[in-house]
Amino acid sequence: LLALVNDFSVDEIGINAPAIHALWVLHGLNAIEGNILDALLKALKHPCHGVRKTILQLLPATSEMALYLIDNKLMEDKEPLVVLNTLLALSKMTLDEKSKSFVLNALENSKDIEDRWIPDAYACIIGKNVDLLIRFLTIRLKKRQKRRPKRLRNMQRTSTQV
Repeated sequence: LLALVNDFSVDEIGINAPAIHALWVLHGLNAIEGNILDALLKALKHPCHGVRKTILQLLPATSEMALYLIDNKLMEDKEPLVVLNTLLALSKMTLDEKSKSFVLNALENSKDIEDRWIPDAYACIIGKNVDLLIRFLTIRLKKRQKRRPKRLRNMQRTSTQV
């Protein structure tokens, strides 16, 4: 099965169906650990986006895995389905402070925010990490206040001092 996953060839439309099927068989056998997990992490560079997407669906939900996904720039993948599944995988994982900061920054600078599903995936992460919601809203409020005309900002300060 690993030989199929490690076969980086694709057909004429860019798919490697045997590798995708092999991944699901490994998952069904509860074999995604140790050396097999290491092989799957290497296969996250597979040219077939379906293979990358499937691996993301099967990864264990650990904080170490979250850091791995972030460090290997899977949220910058050229395929939106891979980005979506990276976000969904992160939503199941415990995020440390570095991961939370990265997600917050990615949300602020996302080029895919107009996508139909990407904002929902960010919402899944934020829903599980309430402190991220508070930080996100704080950033938004600060940006909004900076855009207000100076006259209105001064008026607000004056009215709160009375």
